[in-house]
Amino acid sequence: MLWLEGRGISGSFAARLEKKYGENAILTVQSRPYSLAKEVSGIGFLTADHIAMQVGVKKNAPERIAAGLDYALYQFAQSGHTCMPRSYLMENTAKLLSSEEDDIRPVLKKQIQNGELTAVDCGDEELIYTENLYRAETETARRLIHLKEMPKRFELDTAVKLVNKWESGHQIRLAAKQREAVAAALIHGVFVLTGGPGTGKTTVVRAMLDILEKQELTIKLGAPTGRAAKRLQETTGREALTVHRLLEVQMMSENENFSLKFARNYANPLEADVVILDEVSMMDIVLMRHFLNAIPPDCSLILVGDADQLPSVGPGTVLKDILLSEVIPSVRLTEIFRQAGRGDLVYNAHAINSGKMPICSRKFEDEFMFLEFDDPAIIIDFILAFCAELLPEIGFDAMRDIQVLSPMHRQECGVDNLNNRLQAVLNPPAEDKPEIVSGSKIFRQGDKVMQIKNNYKKKVFNGDIGFITDLAEDRLYVSFDDNKPIVYEKKEFVELQLAYALSVHKSQGNEYRAVIMPLIMSHYIMLQRNLLYTAVTRAKERVILLGEKKALAMAVGNDRMKKRFSLLRERLYTLANEYDEYDEFM
Repeated sequence: MLWLEGRGISGSFAARLEKKYGENAILTVQSRPYSLAKEVSGIGFLTADHIAMQVGVKKNAPERIAAGLDYALYQFAQSGHTCMPRSYLMENTAKLLSSEEDDIRPVLKKQIQNGELTAVDCGDEELIYTENLYRAETETARRLIHLKEMPKRFELDTAVKLVNKWESGHQIRLAAKQREAVAAALIHGVFVLTGGPGTGKTTVVRAMLDILEKQELTIKLGAPTGRAAKRLQETTGREALTVHRLLEVQMMSENENFSLKFARNYANPLEADVVILDEVSMMDIVLMRHFLNAIPPDCSLILVGDADQLPSVGPGTVLKDILLSEVIPSVRLTEIFRQAGRGDLVYNAHAINSGKMPICSRKFEDEFMFLEFDDPAIIIDFILAFCAELLPEIGFDAMRDIQVLSPMHRQECGVDNLNNRLQAVLNPPAEDKPEIVSGSKIFRQGDKVMQIKNNYKKKVFNGDIGFITDLAEDRLYVSFDDNKPIVYEKKEFVELQLAYALSVHKSQGNEYRAVIMPLIMSHYIMLQRNLLYTAVTRAKERVILLGEKKALAMAVGNDRMKKRFSLLRERLYTLANEYDEYDEFM
């Protein structure tokens, strides 16, 4: 502590550094300060950079520039990119380090030569990858094409007969596209089923399952999140697991260094003849790579998802790229089968997705309401009234059936403030309710909370929602899906946030009886069509929008999705053509 504070570095880091490096802590800080950002919990690049400056690292030292490049690429990945144009990377790194691009250029060249980074020519631009994301993207493309090219399980004539037999046995007449989808899933090694709400994806998946089970095939079902897996299980009547549980993820620890290991992998694949993965739009490129590596060579893979929803939180646009490549067999369902009248949920979801204003009502009994206000305080008052009184009066459970969504975390109508206001109304303080203050948050017995990062040790994952059942001695006890409560120590409280209100991104994969959402112009940066479409399609029975009509119109009209740099689409196309040329040559 004295050594750190004598160099203008907070002594609060001492315990973590001593625990990690022992008697070599000071030597490590002096000799390789930038390694702290990767090896010590709670120390990021900016803190490591401050420490490096204090121990004498020069502003243009190669190790500082290399760490800056890594951090810039990390920030790009956090924004959803798998790679970045060299010019963008140089510009951002120079700004981050307050350095000149001439100082950065030779360090970047050396990192590429050493294989720490990978450069790929793409037209007039050179794209730079971290080693991990380059491997994830290339392996994902290879595995998809390899699985696609495996021998067919059924010939087309047999598949058509099986579909006909299923229709007769269930007294159901599938639409032409639905029949095409079921047959395609039976004959292709990889198949993608996509479509919006009410287009019959669930019926198609059930038909696939029934037919495949009759052939005595082993089938496994999965989804990216716990809620999505639970919903898949409810709609199919079969067991469905999260991708992490399918892959039997394990947390490995060695000398305070933590890493993930997937017990199911290329060498130890899943024991399945068919795997069906739902909500594929939520899959990022890294998780998709691990998932595909666990699929046996002779296993059929069926991918299901809505390509018009928001892309994954992590890097990549996997589902969209697969569909745009046009080399993986797919069917898009477009015909609406639910009884959809003007102004109901299904009609309006499809209207929004096609750039048309939804038909809104001001009547409380209707499915799709829009109440026009321009005062955030009034909007919040109405949200509280809907959650605490109006919807519960007609049978909605305030905690489990209603979900408030917001485009942003900050501002008066953002997630953070809405959570505080909703907590005060739905779970107010009481003498018999213990509570703990953690930073700016108050956690109280009975609170609805969300896990916001993967915790492989506890087997709780980003997006899982639970309830605080008890608090004692700086510990929280949280029950997810009504299972046995999981214990959180004080240092782990940062992994939880109140979940009365969620961002639209965090709601993906979930469904709620009612969704309530503020739409105001101060959230303009996030007002995009796919965000509004994703929010609306989370609701099963009611959507209530409150705010400015101009904000609603902006969201509907803005289909300019933020570009994500990725080459998965191009890789799939190239690899598929290489297979075709090889077959032709043979």
